[in-house]
Amino acid sequence: MLATVTAQAHALSGDERQATRHLLAAERTYERVTDLASGPAWTATITAAKVGSDTGFALYLLSVAAGRDNPQVVANLRRAAEADTAQARVRAMATTRLATVLYRQGERTEADHHAARATALATTVGSARLASALADMRHAADALTAR
Repeated sequence: MLATVTAQAHALSGDERQATRHLLAAERTYERVTDLASGPAWTATITAAKVGSDTGFALYLLSVAAGRDNPQVVANLRRAAEADTAQARVRAMATTRLATVLYRQGERTEADHHAARATALATTVGSARLASALADMRHAADALTAR
């Protein structure tokens, strides 16, 4: 989890090399973990969907900083949004991020579908970070409408 946050920070600063290094570290670390239940309680929230959402978001930030699309962004976020997880917050965050990226890429129809789903999921979750992501999603939708 720390590696994905570090990757997001490097992506925001435009440091592609360090962002990529930390994304790979996050994925490798998750692949090596075999029993999250044996760790501290908070590690139970780290799922394939969470890792996919966080790495997809980091890739998105990196693509914005670099000024070029990365096809892996939507693939990671779509996989995370559609993952079989009982964690409503993880699914809501992944779906919100997916809708946001799709709006920013001009894919209104698919983005609207995921935005409706994200909004419905968010009603069951209390999270300031999710509320912020939903506001970003709405802003992306409004910006697409204003084009």
